[in-house]
Amino acid sequence: MLKLLRISGNSIAPYLHDGDFAIIRKQHRKLSLNPGDYVVFKEKSYGRLIKQIESIDSQHQKIFVRGSDDFSTDSRLFGAITPEQIIGKVIFRIKA
Repeated sequence: MLKLLRISGNSIAPYLHDGDFAIIRKQHRKLSLNPGDYVVFKEKSYGRLIKQIESIDSQHQKIFVRGSDDFSTDSRLFGAITPEQIIGKVIFRIKA
């Protein structure tokens, strides 16, 4: 299933900017995830976020995500996420 999301903020610029759109493939069963992929996920303290996968620890099922600047709210602040937190993976972007 696909979903269209409007981007709010610039934490993953220049890949996506405020007002751009991302089409995501929603997670059902097992999405193929790799470092460099952009994912949408839920983080309990910050809500729904979109970030780039920095690394994957497949042995412990942990995924480290990062924004594009030093001030981004990402794994440096809240730690690794789990595959269960992922809503979907960005498969296409539309610049505003």
